[in-house]
Amino acid sequence: MRTPQGFSLHFIHSINLSPVDEEFVMTDDGRLLLNRVLFDQFGTGMPTGEEDGVSMEEGRYATRPLRTFPDIALRVSPVPGHELRIGDTPLAFSRWAKPGGLLILRAMPGYGFGRR
Repeated sequence: MRTPQGFSLHFIHSINLSPVDEEFVMTDDGRLLLNRVLFDQFGTGMPTGEEDGVSMEEGRYATRPLRTFPDIALRVSPVPGHELRIGDTPLAFSRWAKPGGLLILRAMPGYGFGRR
């Protein structure tokens, strides 16, 4: 069994101002699977556990949404610390677009994560 390669989207939640990490892997059919969400506190706009359940993992709350997307659209925030993480490598969203700019992340089967 192969180990899935993936990435995470790390950001500071706009309401409760705490870190959130959304972990994704690419599926065999070329979609992005939201495998796990890690967060530090409950509040407005945060998971409640009603749909996906909540557990403690690595000292943080975790959900396992297991939802797939053909792509992910996100706006670049002016708040520092919003980044794409591949392994231990953080890549600021502002590397590709100015604050307010739109980024679209899309799976590219056969390409692999971490290549440039």
